[in-house]
Amino acid sequence: MLATADISVNTLDKQLVAFWDMLQTIDESVQRGIFDKLQVKYKKNNKVSAIASKFLSKIEEMESLEEDWNDEGAPAINAIAIENARYLVNHLSNPVLESNLKLFPTETGAVSFKLANNKGTLRLELGDGLMSYYVSLSDKEAEHHSFEAWNTENIHTLIESFNKLV
Repeated sequence: MLATADISVNTLDKQLVAFWDMLQTIDESVQRGIFDKLQVKYKKNNKVSAIASKFLSKIEEMESLEEDWNDEGAPAINAIAIENARYLVNHLSNPVLESNLKLFPTETGAVSFKLANNKGTLRLELGDGLMSYYVSLSDKEAEHHSFEAWNTENIHTLIESFNKLV
């Protein structure tokens, strides 16, 4: 039997791994054939991972920035901000990720996102467990969200704001 450890959890949905565990009770060749077919189907249907990879790479680069990365005394990028940025990228829709989304480190050790187009602008700064963002839609008054907690409700509202711009 093939061991579950042979599967890269980074590239597979946790549900596929759970299904793989259930397959451990059947013949190895049948098991591998079923899993290979599921993996191909998963990769076709999970375009977010491929699109998100360029942003995740950028976040990884930010994570490696050391103190004074800008030669002006900026701190290293906050580890919590890095994790929250990864979470956000993995939960934004394909249209948002394919749009004019920009991602960059800030001089305060935060991670900043910017999306601007003909529908409006969203600027976000993720810090140490808090986020601040500004949304300006062309047909509505601007909204300011300052120092809000990084929690399920606020993340949902933030993602809805991103989606309004695509």
